[in-house]
Amino acid sequence: MRSLALVFLLLALAPPAFAGGPLPLTGVWEGTYSCKIEDAEGKRTLKVPATLLINQLGPSGPLEVNFVSKGLGGFSGTIVQSDVKPNEGVGVLIACGTSDSTTTGEYGEFDTFSYKVGADGSGTIKASGAYTQKSEEVGVCKVTWTRTATKAPITVPCP
Repeated sequence: MRSLALVFLLLALAPPAFAGGPLPLTGVWEGTYSCKIEDAEGKRTLKVPATLLINQLGPSGPLEVNFVSKGLGGFSGTIVQSDVKPNEGVGVLIACGTSDSTTTGEYGEFDTFSYKVGADGSGTIKASGAYTQKSEEVGVCKVTWTRTATKAPITVPCP
């Protein structure tokens, strides 16, 4: 009976291997980024391939994110995991340097997203957000990414 109690104690103290714990967003994600943009010349659309590199540093973040297709833009972020469906959740990505400043030419971007990941490493992230190149252009964008690798990529954190 004592050995059985010891086994249960050791199992209780063992770290979970994704069972009930958050599934990380760390990895490489590929998708298509599409935006509706308006500037002094008028309205236009943009649609480009988009690669996202993510390192999730803790259960709810922070996230170190690099948006490769936009010129290695750095982002930070956080997630909120669903209590009902632990493999799903929502989050936010904020471009490094985003502020409430109105300085001409300064860039700011804020994106919200939902995610769903599988125990096999598969996953999707669906995001939408807005950006401004202050006093020059504004854009509203959407993107869906699919995870193509789970290995931690090299990312550059916000300064």
